[in-house]
Amino acid sequence: MTEARRARILIVDDDLMTRDVVALALREAGHEVEACATAQSGLAAVARGGTDLVLLNARMRPASSETCRAMKRTTTAGYLPVALLVSRGDDQARIDGILGQADDLVGKPLERGELLARVEALLERRRLWERMEESAKAFSTARGVCPLTRCLSVHALGELLPRAFARAEAHCEPLAIAVVDVDHLKEENATLGRDAGDRVLVRVAGALGESVRDSDSVARHGEDEFLVVLPGAHFAGVMKVAERMFGDVSAALADLGSDGITVSVGVALFPSRDVRTLPGLLHAAHVALAKAKREGGDHVSVFQQEGLFYTRAGKKGAA
Repeated sequence: MTEARRARILIVDDDLMTRDVVALALREAGHEVEACATAQSGLAAVARGGTDLVLLNARMRPASSETCRAMKRTTTAGYLPVALLVSRGDDQARIDGILGQADDLVGKPLERGELLARVEALLERRRLWERMEESAKAFSTARGVCPLTRCLSVHALGELLPRAFARAEAHCEPLAIAVVDVDHLKEENATLGRDAGDRVLVRVAGALGESVRDSDSVARHGEDEFLVVLPGAHFAGVMKVAERMFGDVSAALADLGSDGITVSVGVALFPSRDVRTLPGLLHAAHVALAKAKREGGDHVSVFQQEGLFYTRAGKKGAA
């Protein structure tokens, strides 16, 4: 449910007059109403989904407290507010309602103003819950996964890469990283708009994910950069992955109609003569990337030692 659309409210009451009076007031307030005469039909309506709020007769059979709990278990909405319609002075029904996890109590005989005020308060509580859920999901996503590309986020990379390096160092195993830069993305944004650039990033991220091994990881590393972590990869293995990157990215971008977009890749391996630390590994990969960009893009450049690179062109870079 969002604030922009009317709420869908379910009335569950075996008294026809009460159902009609409540339904009329809610419809006049702009809400969509469904009315049920039995607890079983009310539960079935909740199970179908789409209900934003339930108004339940406190004296329904089976006990309204049981029905209330069952509805909250049945809903797919996460949080479903349930208010009990309870006779004024019926203290036991009020107690049962509170124990049954009811969110509010609406007194009978009904007063239209009180009914609508309590309904609006419960709907606002549901809106607040939805906003909190969306914020929690966004926070979790931002920490673990890039919302646009669905690859690992910068935050996740900051946790993954030090662990991968420590493991490689402890077990005397090789570790390679590849920094992948999307060539000409700024020009794409300037010419066709940011949405076009975002589509390119999504396609590139998808192609990279298809190119790497199951043991590798792809992370967003900057506005137009990705970083691929390749544990256990020697020079030959890195070059095979790089070739797949070029092929898969080119095919993905051709399908998108972005023929002018290519990628440049800078690769560094640990351990090597000039790479003994994690900062050194990152520095070497970026130096290699700069070399690939100087070649005109659409190149992979592997840092071997200071001033010495192995460079290979992609299909467009070789043309």
